Amino acid sequence: MEIVLHLGAHKTATTYLQVLLERNVVALEQHNIGLAHPKSLRPMFAVAPRRNFPSERAHRISSRTWALNQVIDTAVDLQRRRLVISEEQLIGSLRALMSGRGLYRDVQKELRAVTGALQDHPVRVMMCIRSYDSFFVSAYGQVLNGWKYLPFDAKLRERLIQDNRGWPEIIADIMQGLPKGSTLNLWRFEDFPVLRSKILAAMIGEDAVKNLQGYKAQPVPGPSAAAIEALQAHVAEHGKIENEQIRQILRRLGKDKGFPAYQPWLDSEVSAFRERYEHDVSLIRQLWPGALIEHGDDPKPTRVETQTMSSIPERPLGHAVGPALEATRSMLRSAVRPGDPAGTGDSQSGVSMYPAPRTV
Repeated sequence: MEIVLHLGAHKTATTYLQVLLERNVVALEQHNIGLAHPKSLRPMFAVAPRRNFPSERAHRISSRTWALNQVIDTAVDLQRRRLVISEEQLIGSLRALMSGRGLYRDVQKELRAVTGALQDHPVRVMMCIRSYDSFFVSAYGQVLNGWKYLPFDAKLRERLIQDNRGWPEIIADIMQGLPKGSTLNLWRFEDFPVLRSKILAAMIGEDAVKNLQGYKAQPVPGPSAAAIEALQAHVAEHGKIENEQIRQILRRLGKDKGFPAYQPWLDSEVSAFRERYEHDVSLIRQLWPGALIEHGDDPKPTRVETQTMSSIPERPLGHAVGPALEATRSMLRSAVRPGDPAGTGDSQSGVSMYPAPRTV
């Protein structure tokens, strides 16, 4: 039985794919394909046998390993030819990113649950990547909506810009932890609307795709500039804000209500992030030839026979991403300017280092 491991990433139309497949589970079963998705997996994670563990992560990994073993054993008993496991939380959380621990930096540790359950099966990893500028903003909105209020302040901006970890490092970490001979398919979020059928064909097969019943997606809109300003004003006045109040403000002032999107980046920062993204996409093409599903391609999974982390060039800040990103990072390193010892932007020039968010 082949296992297709769809790992997200977060905020890349992952929920759309999960709901589409869930609504077509009977059609998938007719093609002898099993499906495990968040609605079926997360309750299992919660009821897994509890033991004494040295850390919360150890308990989380044990619970996920137990649940995945149950799912895989059931699929084997039913003689499924393929099992699709779609769960973005297996590689980490957006909370960790926004709390300063970096972009899926602990992915190898988090994937121990997967590696403990998949050793006896061929594995195909499928994952979507997204330009860093829009990914970080969308991730921030998700954290606000599902966790707690965090200000998108100078400290967070600097952490996100200075972090030199990107999609190539994440993918290498993922593939290193999986069984030898695992295969890989990737696609860009920006290409998803036109590559949707090819991606689904790679995931479940062309015959199964023909029988899928579509649905009208209702994506969760990202935060608007008005919503972020309202959250900031509430916290400034009351000192805190409850989770339900956050969600109410995000809904009331959502982009779907016509409010302009929240855009915390300067134009130079957007250019820098996109330059880095294009560089990393090119690097992915070099490291995993054929893995990226693109226009005009017949998607075939790329077999990863060797560990490739060592193939990724060491990337100090500004490496191979051009002057735009380096200039932005230099600007951030000089955030405390003469006449502004606290770094507030209230210097004699009256120009803030971190201007108010723009609307787009």
